[in-house]
Amino acid sequence: MRWLLRLSGVARQRFSRLPHWLQDIYGLVSYINFIELIPTVASIAIAPRHFFRRLPQTLAGHRSHYQTPVKFFVNFAALFVAIFFIRHGDMSEFVTHSEALWYLPAMIPLTPPIMIMLGIATWILYQLPRLAPNGDAFPSPNNGPFKLLLSPRTYASLIPSRFVWGLFYVSVYFLAAWQVAQVIIAVGFLGVVYLVSALGEGHEIVKAITVLLGIALAAFSIHGLVLYPYLEMLRASLRRPTRAVFETDVHEIRQSVKEFLAVPTDDPALDGHAEALHEIISDELAQLGRLMSQQDADFDLTVADLSSRLEIHRNAFQVQSLREKLQHVSADVRQPLNQLLSQLDPPISTVIRQAA
Repeated sequence: MRWLLRLSGVARQRFSRLPHWLQDIYGLVSYINFIELIPTVASIAIAPRHFFRRLPQTLAGHRSHYQTPVKFFVNFAALFVAIFFIRHGDMSEFVTHSEALWYLPAMIPLTPPIMIMLGIATWILYQLPRLAPNGDAFPSPNNGPFKLLLSPRTYASLIPSRFVWGLFYVSVYFLAAWQVAQVIIAVGFLGVVYLVSALGEGHEIVKAITVLLGIALAAFSIHGLVLYPYLEMLRASLRRPTRAVFETDVHEIRQSVKEFLAVPTDDPALDGHAEALHEIISDELAQLGRLMSQQDADFDLTVADLSSRLEIHRNAFQVQSLREKLQHVSADVRQPLNQLLSQLDPPISTVIRQAA
């Protein structure tokens, strides 16, 4: 990801030094420059939380590696036409297929209901393996994202302009990601059918486990490739975090703390896990700071949000266990993480007084 951003930055610096007439030509050509799609698409797929949190800066016209919503949308439409030409080799046929271009703008308003239906289907797929005998062996899904997706409070708390511009990215990305998800699901389905048929008579338990693994693969593919970027766009478009966001965060925090505490003290990867935990704690404290800065007429709700967030700290972060484990981490990683841990659980009265 870093080398893609670096390559994009070098290209932008090169073109900024050209004569004005070449810059004007590049401005026109950039709308059919498919290479510029790569950093934006890669960021949405790999790091959607980072991408959509930077959306206000992108919309404000700040220099960025990422394309603006309209440019991204138009560039993808041009790519759509180019793919058609490559497949058919004759643009005269494009007139008879031009109605396909209406799918792109139509996907903008259709994306939210499609995501809601996919979210319900994915939640059901996650639950099916747990209904089977010994289904407890399958990890329980994080219900926070599904509550965020389905809760009316989520959509009532959105910043409309940011949500609409975010749909320009997500709707186009969905068309590409859905194709990949379909391929993964199809390959998984064929693999399940082959394994079940190869087992022949008997082996009913093995067949059942194989089918359940196929269902889990389908759910994971839809969730990871399609739903996750949309959910992060929803989070970034909220005026303030909702309870569903808190539940999502507490699940992620508990999972990260559990993974860190499970790493052996002599494992060379311990420092890497500590750095990942540092990023999660920093993000949590930054969200708390944003809540404390929202000093508006609706302060009672802000206090309730602060109380919920501090409850997450007390329940999810095992501060004492983390401090003990950090004794085995290198000093340059341990010191900043210890400083963050000292900020995790202030008394609620102190936090409310600071916010007031």
